[in-house]
Amino acid sequence: MKKLFYIFTAISVLSCSNNADNNANEPVTNDTLAFGENAGDTLYFWNVNNEKSTRTKVLTDEVSNPNVQAIINGLNMVYPDILIRFSNITNDTLNVSIPQSEKLTQQIGTSGAAQFFATACVNLFEAHGINYIHFDFTAGDHAKPGIFSRQQFADIKEVK
Repeated sequence: MKKLFYIFTAISVLSCSNNADNNANEPVTNDTLAFGENAGDTLYFWNVNNEKSTRTKVLTDEVSNPNVQAIINGLNMVYPDILIRFSNITNDTLNVSIPQSEKLTQQIGTSGAAQFFATACVNLFEAHGINYIHFDFTAGDHAKPGIFSRQQFADIKEVK
């Protein structure tokens, strides 16, 4: 677990850029949420234990306006066999797809799929203005496409 933390920290540090023209008072738009200035960055905020309904902070640095693509990049590092692809943002709903969903739907079981969705959602909800996430993929025995709300994960408590 520590090794994974150091990998994410190293990637985050190496991919950071400083932009003096960044104006924190600019409105947040769908393009800003989705791609932002640092869409190539990798952000991973929380390790989630779905069975215990807990989450542990991984990224301790303050990120004022995390973008969706950077969070997706982080999730794709943690789950390299279940790659998430950004589709679009409509109002407060993030739409993503999982083009190769066999690992998720057929190989990791129902509890593994629940763990994946909890981890993905808790991390993606760090993006401002996102209250729903629609996952689109080919349904299987252990998971089917659908929409998750921020409220569904409100009971996952932070542990230190």
